[in-house]
Amino acid sequence: MKKRITKTLLFLLLLLSVLLSACGRKKESGQISEDQQRLIAQEKQYLESFAPSFLEDIARSDENSLSERIREAKKNKDAVSYNGLVNFQNSRERLGEFQSVESSEASQDADGNWTILVNAVFEKRKLLFTLGVDEKMTKLTEMSFLPDYTMAEKLTDAAGNLLVGMGTVFAVLIFIAWVISLFRYVNLAEQNVRERREKRRAIDAPPLARSAVKAPPEPVIPQKESGAEEDDELLQAVIAAAIAAYEEERGEREGGESLHNGLRVRSIRRR
Repeated sequence: MKKRITKTLLFLLLLLSVLLSACGRKKESGQISEDQQRLIAQEKQYLESFAPSFLEDIARSDENSLSERIREAKKNKDAVSYNGLVNFQNSRERLGEFQSVESSEASQDADGNWTILVNAVFEKRKLLFTLGVDEKMTKLTEMSFLPDYTMAEKLTDAAGNLLVGMGTVFAVLIFIAWVISLFRYVNLAEQNVRERREKRRAIDAPPLARSAVKAPPEPVIPQKESGAEEDDELLQAVIAAAIAAYEEERGEREGGESLHNGLRVRSIRRR
C-alpha cells in the first residue's frame, strides 16, 4: 500500500516538472534575444536613412531619367515601382522642386515587413512618401506619393471631377438619343432596298412575264348582243300595235269622238 502511494506521488511530481519545463520553454521562445533586438534596430536605422535618400534621388532626377526608370520598371514587370513613379510624375508640377526632409520613421509589422513614412518639403507643398519593404529587405511592397493639398484645392479638384463626370454622362445620353433618332431611317432604307430588288427582278424578268406583271387586266364591260336588242324592239312594236287596235275597236263600239290622229274621246261616267 505504501509503495503504491509512493509511486503515485512520484508520477505526479514528474508530471508537474514536465509541465513547468514546457511553460519555461514557451516563455523563452516568446522572448527576443539581445542580438535580434540589435539587428532590428540596425535595420530600422538603415531604412530610416535609405528612404529619404531614395526619395531625394527620384525628386532631383530630370524628366528623361524619370521616364527611363518608368520604362525599366515596366520592362521588369515591377508594378509597385511603376505605379509609384507614374504617380510622382503626374504630381511633379504641383510639387515643384525638392527642398528638404522633415522626418523619417520606420515600423515593422507582425510578419516582419517594413513600412517607412517620410515627410518631405517641396517648393509648392509638402509630401508624404510611403515606402514598403519585405522582411528580407530585397523587394519593394509599397511606394506612394501623397501631396498635401489645401481644402480649396481639394474642393476645386472635386468640382472639376464632378463637371467632367456630368459632362460625360450628358454626352453619352445625347449620343444615345441621336442613335435612337436614326432608327426611323432604317425602315426607309429597308423600303428602298426592297423597291430596288423589285425593280431588278422586273428588269431581269422575260418580256412576257414583265408585261403580265406590269399590265393590269382591263375591266370587262358587258355588251348587249345586237340580235337580242332587235328582238326587244320588235316585241315592243307588236305590243304597241295590239294596244292601238284594241283601243280603236273599243272606241267605235262606244261611239266616242274621233280625233285627227285616229283616236276617239269619250266621257267617263259612273253607271
